[in-house]
Amino acid sequence: RLLVQRLAVLERPGVGELFAAGRERFAAADIARPLRVRIALNEAAHPEAARLIGRLVLAQFVQAMATHGRERGPRKVFACLVAADAGRLVDEYTAKGLHWARNRRAGLVLSLRSLDDLTPALRTTVFDAAGCKAVVPGASRNDAELFAEHWGKVEGQEKSVTMGTPDGGLIKRARYAVLGALFGEKAGGRSERVTTRTVERYRWSPAEITGDLDTHHAIVSLTTREGKRTGPVLIDLGR
Repeated sequence: RLLVQRLAVLERPGVGELFAAGRERFAAADIARPLRVRIALNEAAHPEAARLIGRLVLAQFVQAMATHGRERGPRKVFACLVAADAGRLVDEYTAKGLHWARNRRAGLVLSLRSLDDLTPALRTTVFDAAGCKAVVPGASRNDAELFAEHWGKVEGQEKSVTMGTPDGGLIKRARYAVLGALFGEKAGGRSERVTTRTVERYRWSPAEITGDLDTHHAIVSLTTREGKRTGPVLIDLGR
């Protein structure tokens, strides 16, 4: 009954035309040849149908990508699926596809408003499986903390300067005060002590991600097919 109810969503006016017999057909298996397909779903008019079709498209792509022998075929076509607002579309099967893609000349680009759009279990799976990660202005505090922890910390030197007061009685301190006013702090008998210590700082702290990231900029980290990772890099998307 549940399956019948789901399929009934696709019989509504404005949706059923997508499956008309006279329309040009596209099969997920066609990703083996060069082509570009855009699927625009009217979520405002048909939210349930758009969500169902979107999930079907992702599942079919993952299935075609995981076809036996694709990883050993000629390296001619890189298959890529880009999904906008993917938080409502990703399920466990799609999350597994992120693991498979790297060895099958394929990739998935998932645009999320927030990682909180995913269930806690999927959030961890998707974030860990995604080799390349990017965050843009407007990230939530939870997202910023997750990215900051992922990119880690680096050691740096922190210097602190302590200014001491001159020793001695009232007359001696008064004399130093006059000399300091005339010739500067050193003449005034003030001592300066510099302390250097090693501290750890986030490469990008949660506060920097949420508050200092300018419009048209993104922080991006990449991973090669062999698993080598780059550190986070600030990119100007307007160029």
